[in-house]
Amino acid sequence: MPKRKKQWNNSKSSLRRKADGLCSQLCRMKGQCEWCGSRVQLVWAHGLTRGFVSLRYNEKNFMCLCSSCHAKVDANFAYKMEIWRTIKGEEVVEWLRQYRAQPGITTVEWYRKIIQFLQDELGIN
Repeated sequence: MPKRKKQWNNSKSSLRRKADGLCSQLCRMKGQCEWCGSRVQLVWAHGLTRGFVSLRYNEKNFMCLCSSCHAKVDANFAYKMEIWRTIKGEEVVEWLRQYRAQPGITTVEWYRKIIQFLQDELGIN
C-alpha cells in the first residue's frame, strides 16, 4: 500500500507541530553543532525557551547544537547566553533581552506564514 502524505488540520496546535518539525529540519541542515562541531544527535536549541512564541522561529533565538551541548546550556542560563554571545554576537543577545517582553500572539494565519517561509527555506512545496 502506498504511503499516504500526512494531512495537517488547521488547528493552531497542529500547525505549530508542523512548523516545529520544519524549523528543526532547517536547523539540523547546518550539519554540525555550532558550538563543538559534532555531527551527531543535532537538535534545535533556543536561547530563550520556545515559550516565547514570538521568538520561537526566529533564527536569532535558535541554533543547531548536539544533544550534549544542548544539555549543558539548558542547565545554566548564564552559560547559554555566553554561547549565544560568542556565536551570534552581543547585539543579538541584547535584541533577545529587549524582544522577549513583546507579547506572543499567534493565529492560524501566523502559523501558515511561518510554515510557508520554512518550506521556502527548505525548498519544499
